[in-house]
Amino acid sequence: MSVTGVVVITHGNAAEDMVQAAERVVGRPLDVRTISVPIGEPRSETEIHIERVVIDLHAEEVLFLTDLEGSTPYNLCCKRCGGRSVVLSGMNLPMLFKLATADREHGALSLAEELRATGLKSIHIRTAMGTK
Repeated sequence: MSVTGVVVITHGNAAEDMVQAAERVVGRPLDVRTISVPIGEPRSETEIHIERVVIDLHAEEVLFLTDLEGSTPYNLCCKRCGGRSVVLSGMNLPMLFKLATADREHGALSLAEELRATGLKSIHIRTAMGTK
């Protein structure tokens, strides 16, 4: 089985900043590609960036980690979901930490489910009464 390629795509510089932060914490490269989408960048330019990165990955399956569902980067990644690619929105640092140890050989969907579970478990509310 092939290894799933991972693309982190966000508005502004969040993709690079979050990947760099995660790599510092886990102590090694995450082996992902990042795409920063400047505010106001034409949709066609973002689409070209995505296409180039996917070609560069040489992966049969790609997992796109995006910051915001319904945004232009998210929608453009969804267009690439023909075949065996998957889009996971709401990316957060715990997902990237998990990516450092996650098995990428069971496909993009399995990897997405594992990262989503980690991301959801990392969300907490703290009040004076305790954690919820």
